[in-house]
Amino acid sequence: RPSSLPLSGSCAPHRAQSTSLELGASQTMATLSDDDLAPLRAVMNQAGMINTPGTYDKVYNDECVFSFDTPFSANGIYVSLKNWQGVSQTHLTSHANKTNSAVYVHIKKTRVPKPEDPDKPAEEPKTMNDLLQATLPENKYDEVVELELAIVDGSSGSISTIAFPHADIPMLVTSATEAVVAHQAAGDAEAVSTLVEDEERPVSKYAENLEQVDNGVKISPDPSTWECAESGMKENLWLNLSTGYIGSGRKNWDGSGGTNGALNHYNNTGGLYPLTVKLGTITPTDADVYSYAPDEDRMVKVPK
Repeated sequence: RPSSLPLSGSCAPHRAQSTSLELGASQTMATLSDDDLAPLRAVMNQAGMINTPGTYDKVYNDECVFSFDTPFSANGIYVSLKNWQGVSQTHLTSHANKTNSAVYVHIKKTRVPKPEDPDKPAEEPKTMNDLLQATLPENKYDEVVELELAIVDGSSGSISTIAFPHADIPMLVTSATEAVVAHQAAGDAEAVSTLVEDEERPVSKYAENLEQVDNGVKISPDPSTWECAESGMKENLWLNLSTGYIGSGRKNWDGSGGTNGALNHYNNTGGLYPLTVKLGTITPTDADVYSYAPDEDRMVKVPK
């Protein structure tokens, strides 16, 4: 029968070498009854509840979008099969209600020391690279990955679970679940994207004739006094390089990030002053500069 929370220790375990996963091989377990599968089948009858991510979709299977919980946390994380957002157990019900998600894959990981080969003599590190390799978690530990499906009833808040993988789970759900678990994490993808973007960041066409508006605005050298002129927010602040206006960054889907203060200022001034720099990133040689101009709308470089 589907079980209720707490879910710790109830997932079906899979041992993985380093970060690789062996999915799709059904466990030897009792057949699931119609009652066991009823909550899942009810959700499957609703359009858009089970989606399989493609190569370029973002899947948050490595960290909760609301907290710092990861699959290695005590209760792991739950990734929605509707929108592929990962949440901790604490945020599971509220996320289901807010996004109308109902089916999640519960991912819980633990690290276990790699077995030592008694016939292989221990080798002392000879170089700095040898020492570094010896300390990397993937070279010292195997990962045990535990998976199960969690079906959340948003109206009652009840949560039922089904061990995964299982031969009785419909193929649509199995395929989507395996794709979500095996997908490159959004955080890793964004890190790679940032590296590529840094390499390809162009010089803004608006930098050469950058206008400095004489409006009497002066920027305090004390960071504790910086705040968004629109909302009073003190984090994620961007300084307009032409007007000296300080505004917060763009608002994320969940309300985090900023209040669009910097973007609103650009629009409210007729789109004349597109270049902004993120406060706290300015160094003698570089800074994070964004251009709101429609023909750029990206991170750019502004030569000194």
